[in-house]
Amino acid sequence: MRQTKLKPTKRGYVRNLGRLASGSQAKFYLGHERSAALARLSQITALWQQVEERQRERTVEKPVWDEESLRAARAIEKGESFSVSPHQFSTGFEQAEKYFARINALQQAG
Repeated sequence: MRQTKLKPTKRGYVRNLGRLASGSQAKFYLGHERSAALARLSQITALWQQVEERQRERTVEKPVWDEESLRAARAIEKGESFSVSPHQFSTGFEQAEKYFARINALQQAG
C-alpha cells in the first residue's frame, strides 16, 4: 500500500484506499480537521489490511472491499460509530467472534 502525506483539499482530507468490486478505487472523505482525518484514515487502513489478508488467504489476486467491511469503513469516514454483528457476516477462515471483536475494538480505539 502506497504511503503518501495527507493533504487538505477543498472537500477536506481525501484518500483513495482499496478497490471496489467494480474495479475502481474507494474514495474516502475524512473531514476538514487533520487530527480526526488521520485517526479515521488509520482505522480505515487497518480495516483494509484485514480485508487484504483474508482475501489473500483465499488466493484472491486483487482484493476488493467486501460489503460489511466497506459499510464499516464508510461509518468511520463519517465519524459514526459502528458495530459488526457475527450473525451478519462470516469470514470463513477466522472464528467469527474473534473477527467481530477485532472490528469492534478498531471502532472503539478511534
